[in-house]
Amino acid sequence: MSSLIVRTSKISKNFGYFSALRDISINIEAGEAVAVLGPNGSGKSTLIKIIATHMRPSSGRIEVFGLSSVKKAKEVKRRIGYVAHGSFLYDELTVEENLRFYQSMFSAVPKTKEVNLDGLLGLVRLKKWTKTPVGNLSHGLRKRADIARAMVHEPKLLLLDEPFSGLDETSRNVLRDYLLHQHGEVTLMLTSHDAALARQVCRRSILLEKGTVVRDTEF
Repeated sequence: MSSLIVRTSKISKNFGYFSALRDISINIEAGEAVAVLGPNGSGKSTLIKIIATHMRPSSGRIEVFGLSSVKKAKEVKRRIGYVAHGSFLYDELTVEENLRFYQSMFSAVPKTKEVNLDGLLGLVRLKKWTKTPVGNLSHGLRKRADIARAMVHEPKLLLLDEPFSGLDETSRNVLRDYLLHQHGEVTLMLTSHDAALARQVCRRSILLEKGTVVRDTEF
């Protein structure tokens, strides 16, 4: 069985006359921790949105777990965890209520595992805020809750768009430690404009400039 988790072949994304991505071809193996680096406007978020099935490429082919992310988008979504710039959490619900809601969505899917929420909250150090409405959380705490939300179904691929952006030192350290704890268990792909921070949790970096890959190497 192939250990390839993500394969993109010459994918491009155009917005009108603007090319956000051009002929991107990358492979990501099971268990890898990969950082997609580059300045603002380089195409990092567009690439991760396409892999997460939240955006379709204009051309090219992408497979996640051997499935077309265009034709089998629903099936792919069930097997990944995705944290975007914005939050998918509901402000009026507590942290626990949000996690149980998302867990219930996946519990109806065959072969989907449920994680122990108490253990998950402990790993992201949110036990003190379990009963707190998400709308009352700081940015850092909310980001931790969103990471937990993305992991309630034990995905094998975790996609994070600028996860460290705007975090205080405590939340950065908590997130870093959690991602290191997941090494080898989950395939990780994150975007960042901070190479030094990304290097703390990733072993490989892909540098984008103006929508193209200019470097793909180990840190």
